[in-house]
Amino acid sequence: MTAERPPRALWADGIVGVAAFLAAHGIERLLWRAQFDPAGGTTPWFLNSGRAVAFMAVWMLAVGAVLGSRPTRADWTRNALAATIGAIAAMVGVLAVVGPGTIFPLVIAIGSAVLAASLFAGWLLRRLIDS
Repeated sequence: MTAERPPRALWADGIVGVAAFLAAHGIERLLWRAQFDPAGGTTPWFLNSGRAVAFMAVWMLAVGAVLGSRPTRADWTRNALAATIGAIAAMVGVLAVVGPGTIFPLVIAIGSAVLAASLFAGWLLRRLIDS
């Protein structure tokens, strides 16, 4: 028995989710001292600063809105979920590289909630605007 392959759009949305998280994380690392943590007390990570959380949430909201503008089938939630899974996978990968710390389960849970809520909100917002 062979499993059915997901449509190409799902893979593409997952890759966009990975790329979106990595791009936002790169921007945060680049601007960390200037914009997110001028005192330099924490390492660059989007949950280490309220401003960084807001930046990531707005970034992912915008990504969700852009992805939501593409014509897709009626089950758009699958596409939004694919992008969310991609972003969460990238977050976990970056967390593993920088060092998970002692509260990594909490970091993964809260980070996943921020990413999922932002991406789905952007996607839904675009769907509402287009309808």
